[in-house]
Amino acid sequence: MTREDIIQALDTAGLNPYRDALLTRLRPAIRVRVKPADENDIGIGASKFGGSPDLTPEVPWPELNGSPLHFLAQIRLEECHSLDADGLLPEAGLLSFFYDAENQPWGDLEQAGGWAVLYHPGPSGALVRRTPPGSLERFRPCQAVFDPTVTYPFEWVEEADQSAGEEEEYLSEVLYEIGDKGPDHQLLGHPSPVQGAVETECECRRLEAAGESGLPIAELIKKAEERAGDWLLLLQIDSDENPQWMWGDGGSLYYCILRQDMAAREFNKSWLVMQCS
Repeated sequence: MTREDIIQALDTAGLNPYRDALLTRLRPAIRVRVKPADENDIGIGASKFGGSPDLTPEVPWPELNGSPLHFLAQIRLEECHSLDADGLLPEAGLLSFFYDAENQPWGDLEQAGGWAVLYHPGPSGALVRRTPPGSLERFRPCQAVFDPTVTYPFEWVEEADQSAGEEEEYLSEVLYEIGDKGPDHQLLGHPSPVQGAVETECECRRLEAAGESGLPIAELIKKAEERAGDWLLLLQIDSDENPQWMWGDGGSLYYCILRQDMAAREFNKSWLVMQCS
């Protein structure tokens, strides 16, 4: 989906009054498309979903309370750097994503450690393909390719729908028709939430960790909404039959990171939210 697609769709649907406000809220993102592949055909350090991770020999396999986390994906940043319109990601290196796929934590404060993001800033030559420890499940390996796209804030679009006239098309339906189809894997941009504002959930957890869990829930959410802009979506991983995984009842995982941590390349501080219907 492009800005031009949105402009044309709004014009066709007679929704031009929303045009300027929507266009100013768009964020560029990178669509990740995957298809099953023989892992031997995927180079060491190349982008992929599933299979076995490529790590340096000295890096410990991420674990929680002695149990290894499942490897989900790795992103070779050189492969998608040209599509990072805002220059948020490093130009080079490898991001590796892990998750407790057996227990599938939602991202509550007490579930911290049920996911991990590793960043290797160096070249692929230092990496080796690591076999998952013990009987840990290995998801089906998939090649990953990248496409540019634009994303919109779902919460704002929902508010627009609520103010629509009786004869007016819903903005959300118009955008859905022109949107990218298939599993919704995505780097950066606005998340595609299943239940609610992902960034607000992340900020709620940060406030709780700072000792504000005793606030009335309405006050906690209001405070989190005010600070939700501090968070960025790093990677969204959808349920997908290609790598053969499902999050809850067909939901998504959202790896998010504070803007300051993104700038400092402290990807180990990423927070995760899992949502499903």
